Amino acid sequence: GDEPEAPAVDPQVEKAAMDALLLKSFLQAARTSKGLIDDDSSGNLKGGAMDINTLYSQHLRPCRPQGTSVDVKKSSHKKLGKFFSDLEKEMKP
Repeated sequence: GDEPEAPAVDPQVEKAAMDALLLKSFLQAARTSKGLIDDDSSGNLKGGAMDINTLYSQHLRPCRPQGTSVDVKKSSHKKLGKFFSDLEKEMKP
């Protein structure tokens, strides 16, 4: 009946927050996931190409901050391929 409604959240703010959480989780995975980055300081992914679904499920998601949920569909990227493509574009000089 008279329960207060949840405050409306701006979808753009929600997407920006998820974008930031995805990036933070990815960077944490890159720093801490054993076997993800080559040990030769090149910064390359070990073994060359890695399936992005494996990268997401086995490295990125486990590295998200405790108590949070990462969902690429709720980000501005919508899909993993676009997230990694956008990330690659950002990293290029």
